[in-house]
Amino acid sequence: MAFLSWGIFGFLSKIGSGHLSAEEMQVLFLFGTIPLILSALFKSRRKVETDKAGVMWALLTGVVASLGNVAYFAALHHGKASIIAPVTALYPLVSVALAALVLKERVNPFQFAGILMAVLAIFLLSL
Repeated sequence: MAFLSWGIFGFLSKIGSGHLSAEEMQVLFLFGTIPLILSALFKSRRKVETDKAGVMWALLTGVVASLGNVAYFAALHHGKASIIAPVTALYPLVSVALAALVLKERVNPFQFAGILMAVLAIFLLSL
């Protein structure tokens, strides 16, 4: 479901970015999430978590994701979706690098080979 949803998200983002600024896209994107936010709240059937560290990390995640969305919408406004979407889809490289550096998670040789291939893919897509 995530694969399909994010694929359609990229396609719709390119169409919308041709008509609106990156900032307008982000604001309207936020409004589009309201039904899912309300659904999640009602489905949880409990009060919202109040763990301060958890709330801080969740809010920071939202801020960083929103900055990424605005940058993505701006890139789509100025460039080709056929290049921008695949390159930005390699975002897990950042997650893997941070997990290895900050959380001290190990990357095995096969995973490292995959990382190298992903970096090569970014280079080839940029040609």
